[in-house]
Amino acid sequence: MTEIKLIFFIASCVVSFYAGAIFNRPVVTHKEATNGRYHVTIRHYGKYLVNRDQYESISVGDDMPEFLKKGD
Repeated sequence: MTEIKLIFFIASCVVSFYAGAIFNRPVVTHKEATNGRYHVTIRHYGKYLVNRDQYESISVGDDMPEFLKKGD
C-alpha cells in the first residue's frame, strides 16, 4: 500500500512541476496604444514601452519576446 502512495505522490509532484512551468511562464497579456505610445504587459514582469514595429510583431498570448529580456 505504501508503494502506491509513493507512486501517486511522485506523479502529483511531476504534474505540479509541469503545470507550474507551463502556466507561470512570462507571456503577453495585454497590448495598448495611447497617444502614439505603444505598451505591452508581460505576466509577472509588468508594462513595457515598445516601438511601433515591435508592438505590431507581438500578439497577446505570445511568449515574452527576446528583445524585452534583459541582455548582458
